[in-house]
Amino acid sequence: MLNYIYLISSTNQQLQRILNTALQSSDQLLHVAVYEWMLFNNLLVEMLSITNSSLGEFLSRSVTQNPINLNLADLLWKYYQRNGQHASAAKILDKLATLHSENVSLTKRIEYLARAVMCMRSDGVGYSVHHGEMLRDLEDKLEVAQVQKQIYDTLNSGINQIDPHQLQEAVRNLNIRLFNMSQLYSDFAENFDLWECQLTILNCSHHNEPRLINSIWNHIIDRELEQGGSPNDKAHRLLAKVQSLSNEFGISPCFPLGETLHIFHLFLTNFYFCLSRFSHTRTRIKMLPTKTHRFSSSTGSVQNKYRCRPNARYLHSHNYC
Repeated sequence: MLNYIYLISSTNQQLQRILNTALQSSDQLLHVAVYEWMLFNNLLVEMLSITNSSLGEFLSRSVTQNPINLNLADLLWKYYQRNGQHASAAKILDKLATLHSENVSLTKRIEYLARAVMCMRSDGVGYSVHHGEMLRDLEDKLEVAQVQKQIYDTLNSGINQIDPHQLQEAVRNLNIRLFNMSQLYSDFAENFDLWECQLTILNCSHHNEPRLINSIWNHIIDRELEQGGSPNDKAHRLLAKVQSLSNEFGISPCFPLGETLHIFHLFLTNFYFCLSRFSHTRTRIKMLPTKTHRFSSSTGSVQNKYRCRPNARYLHSHNYC
């Protein structure tokens, strides 16, 4: 009967009127029949225009029975959002983001989490005690997912030192589920020597271990200087890397200002760069140009007691020439 009506309906408005008339009935089985027919005919946009509460019940029951059906879950959160049930929409989006499936990409997971955060911030939903905890949890998940995307993009950019099969498996795993910070650090950033990603994770985790952070920075600097090119090329490359990381971390434990400037100054001194060039470098990475400063990783403060002095033995051991 519905298929016949669908065929003879000359306009969407006419079809909508017929469906609305059917949904005004108190017969819940008729409602179910209408919704199943609309799903079968892929009338998803038309379904979202329905405000009847029976649609929410139908979609919720259908999602419970078919948890891996992404189309149903997508319809359900949109239905909740359109009808002002923002917290319910956020819960569905959270489930979609954390679903272990190859049918949901990492980019889509981040989109789901971002939408969930937006839902919880709508109309002050997240300001109640219970919803406030849910909002913070979603914001934390979104931050971790964005770090996971950084690792995913880094591995996808092509790293010659990694076995192709290991690389392919790592990229696949990062795309089919979300990991926590500890897993991202140990299984990916540390396992594949992704030094910048390690710093990002430590920074997001508010982890302050100076020895570990300085060790990571030494690896970053060594890698930049071990690449080919003239001393001038190496200096420009190192400057660009330091500047990029200073923009990301600012003055924080993950950007040890004193140690970084010290090593950079040693390098410049070794290749007879003038002091004005060094001052210009400090200005470009947003440091105070008039004094020599040192960042204290243990206290989180900047001390103006640090002076860089060339160390020939250090430079020789690192082969920066």
